[in-house]
Amino acid sequence: MNNSTFNKTPLLLALMVMATGQIASSIIFPSLPMISQDLSVSPDQAQKIVSLFLIGFGVSQLFYGPFSDLQGRRTAFILGQIIFLTGAVISYAYASNVDAVAYGRLVQGLGAGSCSVLGKSIIRDKYEGEALSLALSYLVVITSIVPILSPVLGGWIATHLGWQAVFAFIVNYVAATFALAWFVLPETLTHAKKKFDIMRVVKAYSAIALNRQVISSASYNWVAYLGNIITLTVFPYLLQDNLGLTASEYGVLIVIPSFGLLAGSGIASLLNGRLSVFHTLLLAVAILLCSGVWFLVVEMTILNLLAGFTAFAVAQGIFLPVSMTMLLAPHKSKAGLVSAYAGAIQMSVAGLLGGGLLSVWVKTQLDLGLLYCGLAVVLLFVTTTNKAQR
Repeated sequence: MNNSTFNKTPLLLALMVMATGQIASSIIFPSLPMISQDLSVSPDQAQKIVSLFLIGFGVSQLFYGPFSDLQGRRTAFILGQIIFLTGAVISYAYASNVDAVAYGRLVQGLGAGSCSVLGKSIIRDKYEGEALSLALSYLVVITSIVPILSPVLGGWIATHLGWQAVFAFIVNYVAATFALAWFVLPETLTHAKKKFDIMRVVKAYSAIALNRQVISSASYNWVAYLGNIITLTVFPYLLQDNLGLTASEYGVLIVIPSFGLLAGSGIASLLNGRLSVFHTLLLAVAILLCSGVWFLVVEMTILNLLAGFTAFAVAQGIFLPVSMTMLLAPHKSKAGLVSAYAGAIQMSVAGLLGGGLLSVWVKTQLDLGLLYCGLAVVLLFVTTTNKAQR
């Protein structure tokens, strides 16, 4: 497909929508050690700020997906932004109490769930065939970089203005996005609005939950995102508390893995049509396994930590566009519903399972290595099982 004929406007709107939730999710990571110290709480307590946001983010998508399919993308996003802004104000106003901050983050997540669902749905509304694959590749590149780049800003704010100022930034950013969406976000729904019927929605989710194609396609994103969130939660403690970086220095250095995401997405685009989906996924699994082995055999240094995470990011960059294309291509009329289900499981797994693993196990570089290897084994099983059943 000729890029000069590719309509980028829907893509830009989708990026605006999705970036809102992603920035709020990842901008807080460099501040976690500072929050632990200033509020005299354990790392496990501080990490609730991450896990509760993800749980709210995940659960709320189950509502926003079907609601946007029936009542429209714009209406769902505006509603979500109002809830998002309310939670942001709570976290900022009660920043001296870690439980209140975590509660505010839960409310933020309940609003932010609209962002992920609607960004993907806008793409599915407006693109077909090769254009859909191209749009998803662009979407993966940008939305994979945002969670890596936003800690740069978060680290700078926390170092120079204090970690409380990070929550003030979230309030102002969400308010600005809400105002922008109110004036420029059009309705992209391609069919007439319909009545929101909760029982019909429950039945639809039940059917999706039993759809092997949906589960197998989405599992790559679920597993990769789990590893990503655990890594981004552990890394501030390893690099700041153990290796002596400031929050600002951490925020800058954590940009490096974004090049791995770019490389992985580029590899996926290059191999599209040249290599089978099966072999592309096997390549990503092999890279993921290598990143785990790397963490198991090298000493803990800044360079070695960044190298291992960058390799992980390459694998994730390959998984994401392949997985999203496999997931959404057969479901145009139910793109919001399918995106919502997949996103809900992804975020809930990251929040619940990730929070549990961080609490009882993953604390060190060695632990991350074992985790990466385990994730690679899981995805190898999924890939080979799908191949055998076709």
